[in-house]
Amino acid sequence: MRVQLYVHMFAQGLPNTLNELASAMLDWLIGVSPAGEVPDMSTIRRRIQPLWHTLKTAREN
Repeated sequence: MRVQLYVHMFAQGLPNTLNELASAMLDWLIGVSPAGEVPDMSTIRRRIQPLWHTLKTAREN
């Protein structure tokens, strides 16, 4: 998921909200999971939040 996260942000830019990015990652996970088993949104947000927050802060400065 981490590589896809980087690819998404490279291609689409940094979303304005963490939820937008988490939704994109959830959609990707659903698409690549053969059994349809994916982490819940809170887990996805928790995992991507440090990177998203760091990049958002850097963009604002």
